[in-house]
Amino acid sequence: MRISNNSKRIPVYLDGFFIIYEVFHNETEDYPLDKLREVGIAVPFNELQIFDNTKMVYKAQGIEVTRKIRTRPIRFKNKSYLKIGESMYKIENSVTAVNSTGFQETDITLSKYTEAYEIEEVAE
Repeated sequence: MRISNNSKRIPVYLDGFFIIYEVFHNETEDYPLDKLREVGIAVPFNELQIFDNTKMVYKAQGIEVTRKIRTRPIRFKNKSYLKIGESMYKIENSVTAVNSTGFQETDITLSKYTEAYEIEEVAE
């Protein structure tokens, strides 16, 4: 039996996990505060390098990019945020593409989420 050198390798994500949060607003309050609701399970990711040209493009728009990660194919709704460790991040951009071995992966560009927010506690 002959084994091909062009075998497809399944992507493995070992750098950490993130949790997806979605924003909803309570319009009945006088001071609207972003409320975040957890919408999924922990998703594994790999950390990517942020290149200078990427930083410059976002900085020109007034955005301070702090992380770039890669994960399995995933789609986000509007106003989704990621929690990695104890820090909350805003999704600035996400792109899904096919890698060199034929698997889809999503690259996510993140900035630190600095606005005031409250996490909704979900009763189980």
